[in-house]
Amino acid sequence: LFQPYGSFFWSTPLMEGLGGILLSPSRGLFVYSPILLCSFLGMALAWRYPGDPLLRALSVGILPTLMLYGKWINWWGGGSYGPRLLADLTPILSVCLVPCVVRLETIHRRRWTVWGCKWLFLALALWSIWAHALGAKVLNVFFMVCTGRGEELTDITPTQYEEVLGYLVDCQDR
Repeated sequence: LFQPYGSFFWSTPLMEGLGGILLSPSRGLFVYSPILLCSFLGMALAWRYPGDPLLRALSVGILPTLMLYGKWINWWGGGSYGPRLLADLTPILSVCLVPCVVRLETIHRRRWTVWGCKWLFLALALWSIWAHALGAKVLNVFFMVCTGRGEELTDITPTQYEEVLGYLVDCQDR
């Protein structure tokens, strides 16, 4: 079949790509930064009256960016640790956390619910910090094997991969 120039690069089914960049164990944004789930709540709060116009403007670009990367054939971002392709969105998503924090400070209805939300927020933040600290500290050799749709294309054989892992274990034991 004839494909127009460039259509091959955007051939990933959207739900597969979105699931991969948001929920995949090796590349999912919410696996490595679950605190950013609260960003979407913050964006919803920004669109309520009286919302912040800056947050409204910032939130407009998030969905198209997620859809763009979700359709790209290389949605996993190649050999890297975590959600590399969405690194540009993390500052915007972090700013969108502000309405959630403000909302947690102003709710006084059910004390146990507010404390539960605060503890959940703290737990998600600590998980996010831990996941990124782990990536900065640990040598990641998993980038040598392709993930995602390209898993039949491997950079090294399984035997070579086992040899590298064995070498790393030996180095740690020294």
